[in-house]
Amino acid sequence: MLVSQQQRWISNAMYLVDMLNAEDKFVKEKVEGEEEGLLKRYNAKIREIINIINYNDVLDVLEKTKDEELCSFYMACKKDGDNKKIDNEAGGKVNKRIHLEVNCMSPYARKIASKLIHEYDKTGKKKYEAEGYKIEDTLLFAIFKLTYLNRIICALAEEVAKERSDIKVTVKNGLIRKVNAKEEVAFTALEKIISIYVYAQRIRCCSFGDRYQLVDNDPTVEKEFTLKELKEKFEKEQKEKDCPFNKDWHRRREKGSRMGAIINDEAYLLSIGSGRSITNIQSDSTLGLVQRVLGLPERCDISGTTTDAIGAALALYGDQKFDDSEQTILKPSFRQDYILACIISMCLSGHHSLSEMGAAISLWSSKNYNPLDPESVISCLDTFYNRDGKTPDNSTFVKRNVDGDEHIISNSAKSIWLSLVGSKYEKEEYKDLWEFNDKNWYVWKAFAEATKSK
Repeated sequence: MLVSQQQRWISNAMYLVDMLNAEDKFVKEKVEGEEEGLLKRYNAKIREIINIINYNDVLDVLEKTKDEELCSFYMACKKDGDNKKIDNEAGGKVNKRIHLEVNCMSPYARKIASKLIHEYDKTGKKKYEAEGYKIEDTLLFAIFKLTYLNRIICALAEEVAKERSDIKVTVKNGLIRKVNAKEEVAFTALEKIISIYVYAQRIRCCSFGDRYQLVDNDPTVEKEFTLKELKEKFEKEQKEKDCPFNKDWHRRREKGSRMGAIINDEAYLLSIGSGRSITNIQSDSTLGLVQRVLGLPERCDISGTTTDAIGAALALYGDQKFDDSEQTILKPSFRQDYILACIISMCLSGHHSLSEMGAAISLWSSKNYNPLDPESVISCLDTFYNRDGKTPDNSTFVKRNVDGDEHIISNSAKSIWLSLVGSKYEKEEYKDLWEFNDKNWYVWKAFAEATKSK
């Protein structure tokens, strides 16, 4: 059976939407004080990101930047008049920008994402009356907004790091302990955005199964770096052949030559401006080889936006301490919810495929993603429960018992996925060949180089 990339994209998108629905339902029903579910969490984090951007020292950098995406964001979203801060009011300029993102989804993505717009009671009746109910009040809008602002704040973090290269960062065990001698509990918006930069770049320097250490000899030693020194370390490491983000060796992409547009046969599935609309994966891309052999959707190669989301989640949520009480163990990690929001909206818009985002998640997770087993993304996300990668017992992310249903993937999504099993590679004895780890990565690269896979 010939399996189309389009079918696999539909399956993955349905699966991710089901994950978010299950997590939202669990938070509403099982977590004390979280009756509003994920929407409240996402809106709180959106406000925090806006506050960081509007912080004077950060806003000064945004005003002067020459980065095209940041310039576009600032010119479109700043308040009118003398107040140059970002307009995040209800119906304001940021929300208008997100309306465009949501409205530009393909009809297929809209159909899949409809579960994130309306809620139904047990009789099948909508819980909300049509009158007065706005798209801005939905989970779909929130995840698109959070993902867009995640891209902005991570790009801005890179600009701030360039502008303030003399700032000193103290690290230990790969974690940020101080910025300019300030402890994490006292961080202002400036220190938080510096933390986002350091974590996001560190993750891009990792190889599968091996987290990049900022202190070479003994990571347990507390050491101070300037941002300039860290930037040089990151750039050097990302040029190593072991690094999946090496642009000359593994992450092989090209921009379109005609107004930035790429002509492809999946254009009808993509949003305007999505990664696949403006970028093509070259024939010698390591991940590109895997996706072509397995017939997986191709979008924009291993996902930098996902590593940015991980870096932002680590920085914005900080350390989380857990005791042995049942309520604490049941309470899902905000960090996981943040990353999940980003990968869902990127899948729906066509910015990245699940395999490209799963590869990025594997760089920090203690588990490996396998593109032949979409549910492995759950185990990858589980290790974000705590920043050191340890997960308390019984905390398995989203795969929870709600109304007697322990599996979050819906029957319709599962039936589609099972119908795609037409390749010998998807049999159990072959699955390990496609797990994202260092050993497989080297083999894939050798084939990509030798065959220039089409």
